[in-house]
Amino acid sequence: MKKFEIMLVPTPIGLCKIYIYGFYHAGSRGKVFATLNDYTVSSTGYQRDRTIRKAVEDLYQTIKSK
Repeated sequence: MKKFEIMLVPTPIGLCKIYIYGFYHAGSRGKVFATLNDYTVSSTGYQRDRTIRKAVEDLYQTIKSK
């Protein structure tokens, strides 16, 4: 079973769920999935904070373009 973290962020249009996999050791790779309503995006990287920020920004751009 994989270990992961979940961040729940309430927004005016729904609950944003952020799933964080990896980033166990310094310099290790991880993956982040951000979901809101029916939209899901993913981002991969080596720096946890930047990868989370990138996934949330991509989710925002996806929702904004629809």
